[in-house]
Amino acid sequence: MSKAATVEAVTVAGEGKGIFKTRPVSQQLASFAGERELTRGSALKKVWEYVKLHNLQVCLILELSKVFTLRRSVYELRDLVALEKELLHVN
Repeated sequence: MSKAATVEAVTVAGEGKGIFKTRPVSQQLASFAGERELTRGSALKKVWEYVKLHNLQVCLILELSKVFTLRRSVYELRDLVALEKELLHVN
């Protein structure tokens, strides 16, 4: 990264633009984060702090696994339907 790009990134962060812009958060997030507005990065950090504090990593991983499995099944089904349509048009 060039010096000019580094200076520009620091300036953007200092001005609160882009990913550094603070946004209002939901009441649920504000209740355990302790702040009404957060950047996206700091919101993610607060969520992970909460997850680790309450030992919820396993629950979160299981839920994500279910979501990805379901999503994969939907994509596989969509691909099978597309393949079937191609085969029907060929014959």
